[in-house]
Amino acid sequence: MLAQSGQWVAQFGMFNNDITQLAQNVYVHSKISNLSFAYRINSLQDCQKNSSDTFEVIVDSNTVWTQQICESANLNGWITTKVSLNAYPQGYHELSFKITTDASDVSKVFLDNVKFTK
Repeated sequence: MLAQSGQWVAQFGMFNNDITQLAQNVYVHSKISNLSFAYRINSLQDCQKNSSDTFEVIVDSNTVWTQQICESANLNGWITTKVSLNAYPQGYHELSFKITTDASDVSKVFLDNVKFTK
């Protein structure tokens, strides 16, 4: 998988019945209001058969964004998304990206260009 920019990309998934989480404490400044990131989905899951595969953004144990991972979410390119951080005061917060997969068909998510924006 080619990165959206640069040379590196984070990959989540690849296994059934998997929970993979990347977490880090980050400092949210009062002038920062959004988290921006690019993601790309590669999944064989049938969306109509109750796929439970999900990709989430979590801040301080609160899920602030969720994307179902299934075949119809496979797009021919990177999707850039913004998540509001207005509910979080200035200071350190735990930021996590998490994928959860079920027992059927493999799903993968690629993550790139994570940054804070106004």
